[in-house]
Amino acid sequence: MTLGKMIDDNTIKGDGGIWLIHRRVSQMKHAWREHSLDAGIDGSIELRDPRTGEMSGKHLLVQSKASDKFPGETDTKFHYICNERDVDY
Repeated sequence: MTLGKMIDDNTIKGDGGIWLIHRRVSQMKHAWREHSLDAGIDGSIELRDPRTGEMSGKHLLVQSKASDKFPGETDTKFHYICNERDVDY
């Protein structure tokens, strides 16, 4: 018997990471734009004046890294050492 189509746990975890970014950016009253086709940049945050709603035209590019636990993570902090290839991109 063969298995049908599958989505692995890492894909589900990554999708949850994007959801969390969208939620946090919305709570900060800025605009999240997910990129459907990416080579490392998962989306952008366009800064917005939360008092007036005016959009700034300024974007922060976002590369999501979702994990169950990051190295050095505690209840109050974590650190993440970026891969040089990701930083160069």
